[in-house]
Amino acid sequence: MNEFYKNLKALRKEQGISLDEIQERTKINKSILELIENGQFEKLNSTYLRLFIRAYCNEIGKNPDDVIDDLEKFIDYKSLPIEKIKSDKSISKKSSIDKPNKVVNNKRTAKNIRSDIIKGSILVVIFIFAIYIIRVINDKEIKNNLEQQTNQFIENGSITKDMLTNNYDILYESTFALEQVSPFTVRLATAERTWYSYQTDSLSLLEAIIPSGENHRYTFNQTMNILFRHTKSLNLYLNNFEINGLESSSTPILINISAIDNSIRIQRFVPKFN
Repeated sequence: MNEFYKNLKALRKEQGISLDEIQERTKINKSILELIENGQFEKLNSTYLRLFIRAYCNEIGKNPDDVIDDLEKFIDYKSLPIEKIKSDKSISKKSSIDKPNKVVNNKRTAKNIRSDIIKGSILVVIFIFAIYIIRVINDKEIKNNLEQQTNQFIENGSITKDMLTNNYDILYESTFALEQVSPFTVRLATAERTWYSYQTDSLSLLEAIIPSGENHRYTFNQTMNILFRHTKSLNLYLNNFEINGLESSSTPILINISAIDNSIRIQRFVPKFN
């Protein structure tokens, strides 16, 4: 039996993705994700099972269609012995019933055809309604996520140059020699959401928010300035080499990388005391 769900769990761990992160992004309860990874599909609602697995696969970078195929094979394999037993019992029961009883059973089946059609129609309606509800919920969650991200951006707020000058003092400043050569690639990696602004070469100043567990990458030739609201759980790489002078800070950090001066300057700011 292909226990494909073990490979999914191994792939997730290999990529360093936690179930809490998947739960946060997909809104699927962690206990459901654990049941998927343990192959306990019989404990999950069959209506939503494939939707859950597709969302889970998208988070870990696995092709959902391949996993759904593996799921179908897995479910068929587990259900085969039960179906065979039921089939054997049915054959045995039919062989022990005399001919008059067979006629009665056939008449009874004919009487129940209409009932079976009605039940089937009701199930189809319920299934279509469930799909509609899922789509409504997903659309609402997408809208809520967008609003939440917008609100978080507003809550985190921007730090302008004037705010930095008027509301903060420089706690310390460190300068290091720039050992890499142009062109440069900067990569940001963080385990905690943070706001930052950046400016590369002669381009305009831009703002961004890097979510927990994600990476942002930028390229430039001469200069780059990056202002972080905080650097907790943040790692900064220049041409795949980590900038070791960057410490974890809950207050703003300004980083200037200059090929003109061949230097990396790091300034840490703290709120002014009135």
